[in-house]
Amino acid sequence: MNNSVADYHYKRHKEMMVTELKQLEEYSVVNQFLITNGWFFVCPLFFIGADLTYLADLARAGGDQKQNINKLMTRKFYQLESIASFVDGYCQRCSYIEPFLLSIEHSIILAFQRDYEGAIKTIIPIFEGILRKYLINEHGRENKDIGFADLRKCFDKLRRELIDAAEKSFRTERNQNNEPINFSINQIKQLVKYETKYLDKWFSFITGFVDDSLYLNTQTKDVTDELNRHAILHEFGLGTEYNLENYLKVYLSVQFLTWIFLKKAGESLLNNIDSFRFLEKVTAYQEIIKSSERLFYAKHILYTPYKGYNRDLLHNNFPVKEPELLPPLTNMKYRILKRADKLLWKKKLK
Repeated sequence: MNNSVADYHYKRHKEMMVTELKQLEEYSVVNQFLITNGWFFVCPLFFIGADLTYLADLARAGGDQKQNINKLMTRKFYQLESIASFVDGYCQRCSYIEPFLLSIEHSIILAFQRDYEGAIKTIIPIFEGILRKYLINEHGRENKDIGFADLRKCFDKLRRELIDAAEKSFRTERNQNNEPINFSINQIKQLVKYETKYLDKWFSFITGFVDDSLYLNTQTKDVTDELNRHAILHEFGLGTEYNLENYLKVYLSVQFLTWIFLKKAGESLLNNIDSFRFLEKVTAYQEIIKSSERLFYAKHILYTPYKGYNRDLLHNNFPVKEPELLPPLTNMKYRILKRADKLLWKKKLK
């Protein structure tokens, strides 16, 4: 009886994991295509299946697809319902990311205002801070003793911990009646093997970017990529391009860390933002974008004489995708509460 139960659940797990690995192989092709065209890795919280299908089609088409990739990335960033959900729907559930919520939000606001230099220099230390908190709290490290080599090695530690957690889960798994499944030793070994392949592939996407770009060792290797943490924060004068593309590369790195720590904590990978907070954030982003656009020409006048100024950063039109509305009653309640709150806020300013 028990063997048949274990066999059933083993087969179910195996079929699902084989399907996921096959899908990951397709993602790997897309990932290499992104790297070839000046991007980097596939991020599990940013892309949906339709996006990856579109990128796979571009990869098969061949040629220089950088412009089409940039259009997709820009369109995704300006889908405000997705961006609005990230901090409150995902990050706040990660203990090592939660202390940085304000700074992550600030970097997003700066990006919508097209202050890309400020946005990039705000979000890079967040990525590092998250990894430092992890090493201090879970590995007993002293902050002053943590170097860049330690930060790069974090991903191997995290990958190993996720594999160990999966093995423990298989050993203690219970069915819907709360009865132990009792996989055999060989079944557990095979399931762990599948999980290891799955995590190895996902982690290879981000570690390539971290090792070859963001945390490239500038003492032993020349900086050839336009996005290197040491070069940016220490102003090497290498002509770093502060634009939406480079902001999104670090933003997606933080999203990737969020995915890792949600899995590590056994949290749901689904968004759980409160509906009123969602409306509040989408509306606020819309107002920030519209208000910022009114300042673009003034910024253009101020920046024009300076070397390195790229007028396209302010001149390009990024259409905002209107989010799907919540039920009319919920939307109406939010509008009323927002007007009342805004009146109180203005009153306190006097």
